[in-house]
Amino acid sequence: MTDKAAPIVNLQQDQPAAFAHVYEGPSGTWIVQDDMDSRGGMFTNRKAAMKFVDGEFGPETKIISSAPATDAIDTDSPIPSNQQIVPHTRHRYEVHDGQVTWSKIADGSAQGDVFDGEISSKGWDEAAHAVADAANMEGSWAAAAKLLIEQSGQDAGKSSKTKSKGSNGKDQKDNTFSLASEGEGQPQNEVFEHLESNVQSYARAFPRIFNKAVGTTIWDKDGRPYIDFLAGAGSLNFGHNNPAIKSSLIEYMQSDGITHGLDFHTVAKEKFLTAMDEIILKPRGLDYVIQFTGPTGTNAVEAALKIARKVTGNTNIISFTNGFHGVSMGALSITGNETLRAAAGVPLGGATSMPYDRYMGEDVDTISYLERVLDDPSSGIDAPAAIILEIIQGEGGLNMARVEWLQSLQALCNKREIPLIVDDIQAGCGRSGTFFSFEEAGLKPDIVTLSKSLSGYGLPFSVVLIRRDLDQWSPGEHNGTFRGNNPAFITSARMLELYWKDGKFENELKKKSAHLRKRLLAMVEQHPDDLIDVKGRGFMIGVRCVDPDQAAKVTRNAFTEGLIIERCGPRDEVVKCMMPLTTTMEEMDQGLDILERVFEGMFSREAWDKNVHDISDSESLSGCWEVAAQLLITHADQTPESGTKGKTG
Repeated sequence: MTDKAAPIVNLQQDQPAAFAHVYEGPSGTWIVQDDMDSRGGMFTNRKAAMKFVDGEFGPETKIISSAPATDAIDTDSPIPSNQQIVPHTRHRYEVHDGQVTWSKIADGSAQGDVFDGEISSKGWDEAAHAVADAANMEGSWAAAAKLLIEQSGQDAGKSSKTKSKGSNGKDQKDNTFSLASEGEGQPQNEVFEHLESNVQSYARAFPRIFNKAVGTTIWDKDGRPYIDFLAGAGSLNFGHNNPAIKSSLIEYMQSDGITHGLDFHTVAKEKFLTAMDEIILKPRGLDYVIQFTGPTGTNAVEAALKIARKVTGNTNIISFTNGFHGVSMGALSITGNETLRAAAGVPLGGATSMPYDRYMGEDVDTISYLERVLDDPSSGIDAPAAIILEIIQGEGGLNMARVEWLQSLQALCNKREIPLIVDDIQAGCGRSGTFFSFEEAGLKPDIVTLSKSLSGYGLPFSVVLIRRDLDQWSPGEHNGTFRGNNPAFITSARMLELYWKDGKFENELKKKSAHLRKRLLAMVEQHPDDLIDVKGRGFMIGVRCVDPDQAAKVTRNAFTEGLIIERCGPRDEVVKCMMPLTTTMEEMDQGLDILERVFEGMFSREAWDKNVHDISDSESLSGCWEVAAQLLITHADQTPESGTKGKTG
């Protein structure tokens, strides 16, 4: 008996066994149904069955028990068609060196995992569970299924990509869980592969060529729809091609309105400034001047840092752990992500990182720590030109500062006359549930940066809101060719008029946000071993996974199911919901249903059972349970996902 013939549980689904033997070989004890061959066919007699056993597993095997029990076996006699197996009352699965042994327990009890040992699909379920547990696969049935998927085509001599029949008789793909490796899915058109820079990222995560988008749905060039829970990384708060906003843009363009105007005074700019002041600023008691910067969020941040340094005469900017503010040089210096910082290619100075709220734990007051180092002339921290933060850290993991922490920070800044900058580029324009993310805490920042959804239509547009007395720019001191995006002025003014003139839209956001949070909390409660908690608020909310690799699989599997959703966090461990604010309750539930199914498919034992049945029933495995078991057994200890974290089962 060779290593190839590891102990095997031979189980045939939905076919009664006429006769069975327990065999013992060099690798251990195992069971074979003598009336079935590996192709699901029937042996005509025991001699044929024994010939199969000898040829498949070697002549060293011997019978140690049989059912029905007999001392003399007539190998030439036919197997009675009405002979039923005498079931062993209990069986035990043992795993050694990645191999499983299914043995009878005479007294019906044993130490360790004991399962119902009927010749049935249930027996296969339990054997597979035992292997996954013993292989320390972190309780991930998806990981075990992945091994089957990867090996089924090779071991059965067929491609695992072939279509097959599942246990329900329907065509399906072998790679049931769609567990593609990171980066799978190359550009579908050689134009992109040949001409576009390697720096592309979202195109790798969502490898399709997209062609059309309306509201919360985006279609690829083949016409397949996807529910969009990414919304241009928060740039499409009011949906793709919002018809009311689009009509104002079309009307403006058809009237030959100014498209490019540097910082000229234009009718379009006047319309935006008036709407912003009357609808947003005055009702909130905010008195800001509005600086138009280059059209990206990072340019707005650069301008904010420059004006703070100019006004105070200091150079040090205090930022916070896990913050993200952009990838131009000044913004990178106050961004936490090490990969992005390394891409600068030079040392990043002029900034000091301090611990964000709860970064050191629930009971550590990081504002007191900040105050202490500012008080100490030997702390090594230079006097700051400004303190900048996100109220909700969009890329840092949806960390959300508490109201009392934010108020303490505002008080510290007021006392020391340190300009407080709120980066509301991602959390602003309603994504947090209010127009500004700082409204809940009652803050009045000295400087605010806005971009992303400010245009209301996904057009490039950024501004800096500056406390009036801090507006000490000299003419042209900070400029940019595209600081006057007039079409965006038109769409932004229309967005403000449509959604923010009264409290109706904000009230709708509260209802939908509550529903979104409730559903995500239910998913966490359903999978406590794999999901930690819900992070963030409003339409900037997500679920933190125990394993970042599993979070990556969640987003990949969701995409195969028709949901576009991304991750964030220091290790990309948070699955992040960023759908448009205009998403209907029905659309939201459709997307959340997909997310819920993906979690079930990866973390639920029931889902594992169903999928291993489908894999084993597939064309490549010919409905043979023992082949599937062998694949799992042989390769369980080779999985890269093996480790000591998490729980099994």
